[in-house]
Amino acid sequence: MAGLQGYQRAYELFILGQYFSPHTIQVGIAYNYNPSIYQQTTIKPTNFTSAVPSPFGDEPAPFEGPTVDDAAVESWRVFLARQRCSSFQITLQEAYDPSFGVPAGAGFTLSGLDFVIGIKKGWRTISATHTAGGGNNMG
Repeated sequence: MAGLQGYQRAYELFILGQYFSPHTIQVGIAYNYNPSIYQQTTIKPTNFTSAVPSPFGDEPAPFEGPTVDDAAVESWRVFLARQRCSSFQITLQEAYDPSFGVPAGAGFTLSGLDFVIGIKKGWRTISATHTAGGGNNMG
């Protein structure tokens, strides 16, 4: 966000989507051009609404997803563990959650990601061992 090799403070990540069926979301975050996941968070949505029993006393109606419009909105905030960084990489992985006893479905659709970022003035400092040219360095 701060440009190539810029320096930033990444505070929060917001995830917005639409809930369809029980699932979990694994959020992986890697920092500073290293592809290895440094922070991993599991999100377990609370949007599930069970089937509503019939007024005639027979079996509950089949599950058709959330029954209230707001229940279809999936919105999460994830705090970044390593806020000062030059870069970050976000990985999202959805998985079916069988704990509710309903068949696997679409899970959710991702509508957008939003970040709270602070750009640091100046540039990222680099150690002397990774510096070349000029001055007394004749290499």
